[in-house]
Formats: sequence, C-alpha cells, structure tokens
Amino acid sequence: MSIKLIVGLGNPGPEYEQTRHNAGFWLVDQLAGSSLQRDKNFNALVAKTRIAGEEVWLLQPQTFMNRSGQSVGAICRFYKILPEQVLVVHDELDIAPGLAKLKKGGSSGGHNGLKDITAALGTQDYWRMRIGIGHPRTLNLQQGVADFVLHRPRKEEQPLIDESIARGLEIIPMLIKGEFADAMTKLHTITKSFFNDFSLNLGIKKPVAQNVRRVFCIEQSLHSVQISNTALIRTCKYRSHRKYGSLEPNHRANQLDSLHRTHYSRRN
Repeated sequence: MSIKLIVGLGNPGPEYEQTRHNAGFWLVDQLAGSSLQRDKNFNALVAKTRIAGEEVWLLQPQTFMNRSGQSVGAICRFYKILPEQVLVVHDELDIAPGLAKLKKGGSSGGHNGLKDITAALGTQDYWRMRIGIGHPRTLNLQQGVADFVLHRPRKEEQPLIDESIARGLEIIPMLIKGEFADAMTKLHTITKSFFNDFSLNLGIKKPVAQNVRRVFCIEQSLHSVQISNTALIRTCKYRSHRKYGSLEPNHRANQLDSLHRTHYSRRN
C-alpha cells in the first residue's frame, strides 16, 4: 500500500497564510508549485502530480481547519482512496520547531482538523506527518494555544520549521513507493550536522552542543523536545551515554538539567 493523497491542513485566506497552523499548507505548496486549482466539488484547492513515477493527488481544504474532513472525505469517496493511502500534513504543538514525525493512526491529540478527518473517514488509520511548531508553554510564551497557532512563528523559529518541512519533503517519494519504515527512520534520525544546525539556530555555541550531544544520544523514537529561552534542549526519552546507562528516563532528563545549570547556562 502506498500514498495516493497528500493533504495539507491550514486555514484559507491571506490573514492566515503565514500562521503556524498553516504548516501543512506550506509543505503542499512546495509539492504543487502553481498547479493547485479550486475544485468546488471538494471545496478545496486540488492538484494531480506525479511523484516517484506514480500519480498522486494534493489537497488543501478551503473549509477552515475544523471542517477539513468534508474535503478529505469527498475526494476519497470520489476517487476510491483508502484511509491508509492518505497522508495528512499538519502542525504539531508537542514537537519542537525543527523536528517532524511520521506516524499512522492514533488520536487527534486535540487537533481539530484531525478530529474532523477521522470522523469523515470513519477511522484513525491514516498517515500523519507532524510538523513541529512547539508549544507556547515550552517556548516560554504567555499565549494561549489558540492564539499561538494563529500567529506567525518568531524569526528564530521560522528557519527551524522550514528545515523540518524540507526534511519531510525528502521522504515523500519513499511514502509514494510504500517504503514507510525507511521513510520513518530517515525522518526521525537526527544527524550530527542537523543537530549542530539546530543548536546554531537556537543560539547554542557549538562546543556546548557537542558536549550535550556526546552525553545524550537522541533516539529515533524521540518523544518530545522542549526548548526554553535559555536554549536548553530536553527530551523525555533518551538513550544515555554509557556513563548514565543505569538511570531511568526521568532521572536522565534531570541529569541533563543539572549539567545545563552547572556548565551550560547561556548568558542573555
């Protein structure tokens, strides 16, 4: 089974174009170029393209986020596309800017676009590419979630989100060919060069980033990353360096906190 439909989620209209909630639109825009056309039958912008030698539909619902399922359900019924052939690209609060995750199924996690798509398809068993935008709490912003997603990313966040979209685009041909496991491994693997670039964008000096990376190796199954305004990179799920191999995950996170406070504090 391979992907036949790629759905980018967002809100229509110029006032929403650059907001965090439109990260799914941003990826589909790059896939489609100028080929998206309004289709009133699906209440969406639609394009048919060829990727990895296969025909693929691209969709941007124009129903506003909370009614995205109307467009997705309509095109799937018309072209007989199965839920497991659908990839939905959306913004994700629980993933830091600069990272992206791929998964099949699972709950909506409070994302109203996913809730409506699940209702329209009658199942949760479709693919999702989750583009990290961070959470206002972990980014130390005094904003509610609804306000946060409907604002533009800060200037230090936008390059990170762009990077995660670029990495997501790299695995699209693999998904079209049905190479889901390989695509997931490629997207979730954090390379040394990516880690250094990630750290640089956050203002962490290279020697510090190398020391943190040497102590803790980020797993392919990275659960979540939080970024504070002191540029601390944390995760709930680490594979420790040998020195800390006996520690439980929460203790390892606390150890990283201690290391950061003692040695790696960034001066404002």
